[in-house]
Amino acid sequence: MLSHLAIVFNPTISIDFEEICIQEFVMEVMNHVKQLNIVTKSVELSCAALSPENYKYILDECKNVPRLWLLCEVSPDFEYRAGPDFKVDDFFVRDSHWIHLEGFSNCKTVYIHQKPDYINLEGLRALIRKWIESECQLEHFTVSSIRSTFDSKLEELELRITMA
Repeated sequence: MLSHLAIVFNPTISIDFEEICIQEFVMEVMNHVKQLNIVTKSVELSCAALSPENYKYILDECKNVPRLWLLCEVSPDFEYRAGPDFKVDDFFVRDSHWIHLEGFSNCKTVYIHQKPDYINLEGLRALIRKWIESECQLEHFTVSSIRSTFDSKLEELELRITMA
């Protein structure tokens, strides 16, 4: 029945997984939506944690979703590089230790929460350079962190850019 509705009406869907959702359920829903070829408008993941494989799957499958909010945790050894085809309009990441900022330059809005230990000045410099040279779609960029630590990192970056 759901398959028939998906074919006839070409619906769109917004998915919000709350903290009580287990990752198996999340993956079943995501696979089912993909199988039915339903256009996804928004995905918000608030579940406690996802395995690196499932986190990567979500990023790969949602790289053109207008709104992607990843509020769940991922293992400290998780690695991912977004390609130029990663074009989420509204991208939010809470556990962002894995982020390579320049890879998300084709998003319109990027909001990340960075722990001070994970602020990468080279990545921040590359993103700012791309942004200034207008090689990206980025319109709004926000980093949330412990203010004093992030401010000192930005001052250090400004000093390096000025001296370069």
